[in-house]
Order: sequence, then structure tokens, then C-alpha cells
Amino acid sequence: MFNRSTYKKMAKQQLHNRWRTPILMELTCGIISFLVSLPTIINQSQQVISFSGSIHINDYSRITTGRLPSLLFIIVMGILIPAKTYVYFKMTQEPTADISYNDFLEGCTRWFKNLRATLWYVLWVCLWGCLFFIPGIIKSIAYLPMFLVIAEYPHISVRRAMTVSKVLTQGHKADLFVLFLSFIGWYLLLGIVLEIGKHFLLPVLGSTEQILSLLCSVLFSLWIAPYMSLSFANAYRALKEENFASKRLTEEDFIG
Repeated sequence: MFNRSTYKKMAKQQLHNRWRTPILMELTCGIISFLVSLPTIINQSQQVISFSGSIHINDYSRITTGRLPSLLFIIVMGILIPAKTYVYFKMTQEPTADISYNDFLEGCTRWFKNLRATLWYVLWVCLWGCLFFIPGIIKSIAYLPMFLVIAEYPHISVRRAMTVSKVLTQGHKADLFVLFLSFIGWYLLLGIVLEIGKHFLLPVLGSTEQILSLLCSVLFSLWIAPYMSLSFANAYRALKEENFASKRLTEEDFIG
């Protein structure tokens, strides 16, 4: 039985006295995300569109060259996010064991498979999303456990991991969606903080709105990302046990 309150409670217990590595890990990813996004932010702030609606040649050049940092952002995050997933899965697998920053670095050494999995995930979610918004959301949930599958079974192929992920989430996509919605209050809080920042900090600091948003998101992630990621990792482990018990999946399905 899917019990989101249990998974969230377990996540809090798994984080007890183990916050150091998740915070360092999220901070690293946040800083790298900020640095990779900085050229795009600068590019957007420098775009000047005339009152007639025409775009100058130099402005068009800024817009087209701005695509490169965006692609770089996808590639970098495609390596780092699965590496974080590896650490969070390990925290659920060994609830009392010490987790170090080296575990995150170990996850990064799997960069090629991490990147392939991310690009494969993004490709299929976008294809379904092109049909309609709702199918895109459903498939994003159905494919999401594939990163945890790869974290636990590093030798599994990306395609097999996605297939296993679809089986794991059968009958539980709504449960996983509600689990995500249970964190929506924290995101609303982030939105309130950003609105306050726009009205009080921007005039004082003279910073751009995008930079403020990124900085707030990084600080916000230091708390909510570990909590949320561990909750989903616990849900994955429960779904896997359920599928093993019902014989819908066996260990052989995770090989190859």
C-alpha cells in the first residue's frame, strides 16, 4: 500500500544527523547551475528591442548564442541530478551509515550513463508533451523512477531502466503525483519570498530578477531537495518490493 506520510517520515529520520553531505551536494549543484546559467541571464538582460518591434542584428546574435548556455545547462544538470539521486538512494539503502561527499563524486563518475538517461527521459517526456500537456505530466511521473533504478543497478541499460520504471509506476502514478503535491506548500513559500525580494531587495541591490530567483532557489533547495528526494526514493523502494511480491518484476528484469 502506498503511504506517502510514511515515506516522508522515513526521509526525515534518514536525514537526522546526516545533513552535511546533502547540503554540500545541493550547494555544489546550485553554484554550478548558477554559473552555467549566468551567460543566459546576462544575454537576456542585454537584449534591446526597439519600440517598432524590430530586433537589431546584434540583438539577434545575442538571442541565438544564448541557446548554447541553455544546452550546456541541460547537459551539466543531466550529469549532476542523477549523481545526487545515487546518494539519496544510498541513504535509504543504508539508513544509519555515514554518507560522504565522495559518494556524490562517485555518482558523477557515472556521467556518461547519467547523461544518456537524462536525454532519453527528456526526449520521451517532450514527445508525449507535444501531444498534450496531461500526457507529458503522466509520462514524466512514469519514467521518473528510472534514475533510481540506474542508481541501484548501474549496469542496467537506459532503455531497460525506463521499461522497469513504467512497470513500477503502474497503478501508482496518481499516488506519486499527490506525493509531489504534498510539497507544494514549500514552493508557494518560495514564491512569496521571491515576490518580497522583487519589491524590497532588487531596488537596493540593483540585481536582476533572474539572479535573485536562482539564489533563492539554491537556498531553498538546501532544505527541501534532500527531504523531497529521499521521500521519492523511499516510495521507489516500496513500489519495488510490491512488484517483487506480486511477481510483476523479478531481479532478472533489472539485468541487461
